[in-house]
Amino acid sequence: AGIVCVSEGLRDRLWWRSNEALVLPLGADLEQFKPMDPGTCREELGIHDGAKLILFNANNPGVKRLDIALEVERLVQQAGLNARLWKLEGRIPFDRMPLIVNAADVLLLCSDSEGSPSMVKEAMVCGLPVVCNDVGDTRERLKGVRPGAVVTQEARVLAQEVIAVLRDGRRSNGRDLARRNGCDAAETDARLMAHLRTMPVHA
Repeated sequence: AGIVCVSEGLRDRLWWRSNEALVLPLGADLEQFKPMDPGTCREELGIHDGAKLILFNANNPGVKRLDIALEVERLVQQAGLNARLWKLEGRIPFDRMPLIVNAADVLLLCSDSEGSPSMVKEAMVCGLPVVCNDVGDTRERLKGVRPGAVVTQEARVLAQEVIAVLRDGRRSNGRDLARRNGCDAAETDARLMAHLRTMPVHA
């Protein structure tokens, strides 16, 4: 009855009825994901090493480019920072994700392809800075979010931005921009329901 795409890039790849498709990015649950004290979250997760944590989704490591992420980690450590890559592998219980996002110091994303990556929005609404390449709808979602950056898919450039975020030490203003940037799941649901009400009913 209708087509919904999570990003403009995906709609552009449609070969049929692309002009009718609704672009509706996946949102984050602002009740589930919210800023929490990083130290408290680390305690609950049993993290006591004191290193800066570079959060990275390592599921499907080829597409997510774990090789680039590991090079970023090496370059950050080479710059003298006590930091390590925190690789998420396998299924994570959903109720643990807010703790993980809040315990980290920066989210790194350097994928070859994405639609509308959920972790970017979850990081935003928790105030976790994001450093990523221009993939999927990241540039649109992260518009105006600081600290953090959307740059090229090069380890050296990504590492420079990660180092800047870690040295800055602030959380981001992502939550303040979540609704404006289309990252609120409740608003996404409301837009989808409004769209469905306008669609013709076929007998």
